[in-house]
Amino acid sequence: MTILVTGGLGFIGTNFIKKWNKINTNKLICVDNNRLKIKKHNLIINNKNNFYEVSIGNRNEIKNILKSHKPDMIINFAAESHVDYSISCPSDTYFNNVYETAMFLEEIKDFYLSNSCNQENFQFLQISTDEVYGSADQNQRPFIETDILNPQNPYSASKAACEHMIHAFGNTYGIPYKISRCSNNFGPYQSFEKFIPTVIKSFLKGQKVPIYGDGLHIRDWLYVDDHVEALISILKLRENKICLNIGANNEITNKEIVRKIATVFDELQPIKSGKYLELIKLVQDRPGHDRRYSVSPLKLTSLTKWKPKFLFEDALRLTISSYLTEGYLS
Repeated sequence: MTILVTGGLGFIGTNFIKKWNKINTNKLICVDNNRLKIKKHNLIINNKNNFYEVSIGNRNEIKNILKSHKPDMIINFAAESHVDYSISCPSDTYFNNVYETAMFLEEIKDFYLSNSCNQENFQFLQISTDEVYGSADQNQRPFIETDILNPQNPYSASKAACEHMIHAFGNTYGIPYKISRCSNNFGPYQSFEKFIPTVIKSFLKGQKVPIYGDGLHIRDWLYVDDHVEALISILKLRENKICLNIGANNEITNKEIVRKIATVFDELQPIKSGKYLELIKLVQDRPGHDRRYSVSPLKLTSLTKWKPKFLFEDALRLTISSYLTEGYLS
């Protein structure tokens, strides 16, 4: 069996490949358009893996990769995922997340319909986001997979558009697919443009920690290793043409996240005078900022044995320690 992983040098992709290599001896093909990441992630490139520095929108290169390696599984992590960037540069986000995904799907379609694809075992897993549902009211039940998609920013709109295309390709060409919609992730290798790494880096540099608005925006936080385990469980499912939420039932405000990180820092690396919480700085809220994300993982847990293993506080401590010890703070 051969698996093709796109966006494999990103945050979740890296953690997925690390876990996959530990439990499988199968051939793995990694596609990513940023070779610079290899310096940080050379641990995932080994003699059973192949790496291609290419965008998923490069049809000729993708065609050749599919023809050469004949993957049985394709998992697509590739995306421009920074919401702030999507607000400032929406057309770039749409080009990366929608147009290039469409080009990728065309090549998958041609490969799937060709004689070289083992259609009986083939599967395609698209990594989406809980943000496609939009913002939940304070007392609203968590979103389920049949709820209407209502994206509220350019990033989430682009991810919803990808989902619609995948549904259409499945219906029109018969391509088997699975879509996962996960809540906020955190853990090792996450970019410093994301919230928790921003807080950690700010504390380490003694800088103010920026928090949007009143700091009471709510997210459901899931440790990346639990997310990876959920994805592996989804790949094992025989069902196709399904969407599955992945969540931890761990909704926390941004202010509370910072307080928890500050508590760990006060213990591990105390300031001579004062507390880390004194570094909090409320800044102007970003446009269209969703108030609360909340998804129900009951469909996933009913179909698989998956459930989160990590307690939030334990995973947060592991994350902080990884940023301190593994040399990617610069």
